[in-house]
Amino acid sequence: MSLRDTILNADDCKLEKVTVPEWGCDVFIKVFSGKDREHMLKQQSDTESDSEKQALLLITSICDQDGKKVFTANDVAALSEKSSHILDMLTSKVLTVNGLNAEAVEEAEKN
Repeated sequence: MSLRDTILNADDCKLEKVTVPEWGCDVFIKVFSGKDREHMLKQQSDTESDSEKQALLLITSICDQDGKKVFTANDVAALSEKSSHILDMLTSKVLTVNGLNAEAVEEAEKN
């Protein structure tokens, strides 16, 4: 197998399981693909509401155990109505999994 094929076939969008007792289920947080991140950022720039931006971030990353997205852009308003505590907890997980939290930024700046 060529280096190109090895890279393109690598499963590098890992999942992290998160238990949400208030929802009575587990969700999985998926590492963004470049395409997912770009799409999410473009949608976020079209909205002014922080809660909608947060929902778009979660919609991009929350999936089932097979990596299939659970929500679509049509779910932004409904997801924004969920508990801010849970949305904040999940947002923190998304940022951590994707290396976008403060610690990851500090580590990247060191290198």
